[in-house]
Amino acid sequence: MPSTGSNNQKLYVANEGSSSVSVINVLDDSVGSAVPVGAPQVWAVARSDSARIYVLDSSGTISAINTLSDSVMQPTASAGAGANFMFLDSKAQRLYVTNPIAHTLSIFDITEATSTPVSHLATLDLSQSASPAYIPTSVTGIGDGSRAYVASYQLTSCPALSGSFACVNTAVSVINVGTSSVSKIIPIASAVPVDTSNNDGCGGIAPPPALWTPSVGTRFRLSTVSSGGGSTSNFKVYVAQCDAQDVAVIDTFPTNSNPADTYTGVTVPAPLSAASGQQVSISGATQTAATSTTPATTAYAYTQTAGSGLQVGMSIFVSGMTDTGNNGNFVIAALGSGTFTVDNPSGVTNSAQSGTGSVLPRQSPVFVVAGP
Repeated sequence: MPSTGSNNQKLYVANEGSSSVSVINVLDDSVGSAVPVGAPQVWAVARSDSARIYVLDSSGTISAINTLSDSVMQPTASAGAGANFMFLDSKAQRLYVTNPIAHTLSIFDITEATSTPVSHLATLDLSQSASPAYIPTSVTGIGDGSRAYVASYQLTSCPALSGSFACVNTAVSVINVGTSSVSKIIPIASAVPVDTSNNDGCGGIAPPPALWTPSVGTRFRLSTVSSGGGSTSNFKVYVAQCDAQDVAVIDTFPTNSNPADTYTGVTVPAPLSAASGQQVSISGATQTAATSTTPATTAYAYTQTAGSGLQVGMSIFVSGMTDTGNNGNFVIAALGSGTFTVDNPSGVTNSAQSGTGSVLPRQSPVFVVAGP
């Protein structure tokens, strides 16, 4: 994670494999003396005037580097072991650090009003008192410096027609900068199926490790950023969701009779992936009528022809069935031995008709940035 300093004449490179920050002179591409910071680094950000570089290392320590002397200022600060992401709000002069292991957001003042380079203001519990706890992954702020937004997710189990399936819920915590407190929690997505067959994709059902590696899934299961603009802009906050395969849009201003900081369900779907999807051959359908407590369902007998296997919660497109009520786009509600079941009031029982089922994967957004 490179950052620039000293009027953009030097490039500072955080080194995950060492305990020092590399300094590169961008005028002649020469490498200067490294700045020791105590532990391998996981994130770095630069102050808007380039006079300070803030480095977060794997122990949770935050070091402020004076870019004139290329030395670490004292004292350092800490966001706790497991902290792995920082956001610097230049307007509010705040440094926000998420800690997915402790389920916290640490807030620091960087005005140096008391000659302390990084002064701790608050540590907020973002678990939402839920079980399992919500896990914060990234944070952003809006241009007027009034609020920060933390994206979090919960790995849990959701009920299905038969048993349950692994799923993820997502939310954004709104932080009042003036009081350093949570002012609102905005639910985003709920009961999003987790691809348990691909733990190195979005992360499967494993909680995040203390130190991320590519073998445990994406670095950012959720990533958030705000739109740019001046202090009077109608800012929007964007949340990239790996499991949901979309980018959710939050209005931070009142609109359409909705109060500020409202998510109305607006998303930007990710494009279809070039990767091969799931394909099944269907050999029959069995319809079950609705009851007072359960919806009407269609159970399809199938054979897997491509892909690693169907999962509850996947969207599947069924086509080619003689009875058109058995065709359509459905969400898999249950799996049996050689069968998958969907909610479908229009299905028709027929054990002698054939068709195909396709699960077309979308790309999974893992990081989002805002343009100038």
